[in-house]
Amino acid sequence: QEIGIRKDSTPLEDGDILHMDGERAVAVNILPCECIVFKPDSFKDMSTICFEIGNKHIPIFINEAAEVLVEFENPLYRLLERSGYEPRREVRKLLKTHALRVRRHGNNYTRKITIK
Repeated sequence: QEIGIRKDSTPLEDGDILHMDGERAVAVNILPCECIVFKPDSFKDMSTICFEIGNKHIPIFINEAAEVLVEFENPLYRLLERSGYEPRREVRKLLKTHALRVRRHGNNYTRKITIK
């Protein structure tokens, strides 16, 4: 069944219930995607690199372990390596999103959000 969603600027989060009635529920399920993961050594490093990533208009996620996670992008990964941040390439679930679409960068990157 197809559904239409009109969304404001509030990001959707994994597990959000968009609709529920006596027969069905519509919930957000954000699929894991390839990410850049790293942990800055200091608050200054955290602020500097988040500022640089923000200038590229790439959404930044910071988890409870103070790890920075961003959707994988090869130029950013190389920049972080050259800057000494020791980034890792991992498949993770980013728990918020500002989009309801498939976003593609090249042939080997796909971010999908499904609604059940």
